Amino acid sequence: MSRLLLLLLLLFTIFTLTSAKIPAVIVFGDSSVDSGNNNVIKTLLKSNFRPYGRDFLTGQPTGRFSNGKVPPDFISEAFGLKPTVPAYLDPAFTIADFATGVCFASAGTGFDNSTSDVLNVIPLWKEVELFKEYQRKLRGYLGNEKANEDFLQWVVCHLKEQQMLCPTLIVLINTILWLWNSTTNWKLLFQI
Repeated sequence: MSRLLLLLLLLFTIFTLTSAKIPAVIVFGDSSVDSGNNNVIKTLLKSNFRPYGRDFLTGQPTGRFSNGKVPPDFISEAFGLKPTVPAYLDPAFTIADFATGVCFASAGTGFDNSTSDVLNVIPLWKEVELFKEYQRKLRGYLGNEKANEDFLQWVVCHLKEQQMLCPTLIVLINTILWLWNSTTNWKLLFQI
């Protein structure tokens, strides 16, 4: 019964979030959300070869550390935006492509800059710098008024709200995982 209640709560939360008008999906992070930025930089940490991408829309590797989409792609599609979020550094895309979503993530990055230095990937501080550059380009593309009122103001406002929402979602997810783990007989599930 408690699983059902938690599932309903999670579905309600997702439905509430998806019913809002979201202008874009902005992504920061590591390999779990990188959509191909590492393809453009000099690093060994890349996923531009098989089997990556085999279940993707094109069946080809894209730089995502997945055989298909990564979480931001699903989120973007759920919000009624594009089915995939493009990598900011990918030269195949322009600011017009980034108007409804963009990914600054770099596989192998971490909170500690030395992690990024060792792997020669984009550190989190640089992801934020790229976001600032993106804001300038977006203002040039949409115009100051439209970019500030319709888009950037929404992003900044909701980033502040997410700081409060995020711990709630983390507690909810942790509770669901704890309930799942405490009620599932893992030995039977993984017997060969």
